[in-house]
Amino acid sequence: MSGRRTQDFSQDDSTQYEGGEQLTSHSSFMDRQARENAEPALKKFPVIVLLSILGVGALVGLFFLVQFLMTYPQTSAAKNVQLTLVNPKIEAGTAFVDVQVVNDNNASVKQMTMHYTITGASGGTISDGDISLDQLVAAGSKAVIPHVKLGAISEAPKSLHADVTQAFCP
Repeated sequence: MSGRRTQDFSQDDSTQYEGGEQLTSHSSFMDRQARENAEPALKKFPVIVLLSILGVGALVGLFFLVQFLMTYPQTSAAKNVQLTLVNPKIEAGTAFVDVQVVNDNNASVKQMTMHYTITGASGGTISDGDISLDQLVAAGSKAVIPHVKLGAISEAPKSLHADVTQAFCP
């Protein structure tokens, strides 16, 4: 192995030395590096995974944007409707209440959905649910919906709370 080292480029996998000795050095590492560098970055596995995650995230974001835009009129109308629960009654284990609706929208509302919660003396929830109120309430006016059935209760109620979750403007 004495002598000067020279590279013979006509043979890919060998290195020759002046004394006639020939040693093989595998240049497959360099070949692999060259092939990997020649491959476009968008075809590499980590980039594909990252782009897939970004694509799925964009689709989910688009879905929620469309859902928000489709329900925006109902949710914005519901923010301007106030409910007052008056004259709560219990008849044969079922709770009833008169609902006073105040519409502060600049358009009439109809088909409102109300979520109610009745709590007992112990502080726990006795009954809760969603009730559909199908009465037209003109813009800037009040209406009373009498004798709305809330549901069966098992113990004496302590408090009653209700919120408008949807209101449609016809």
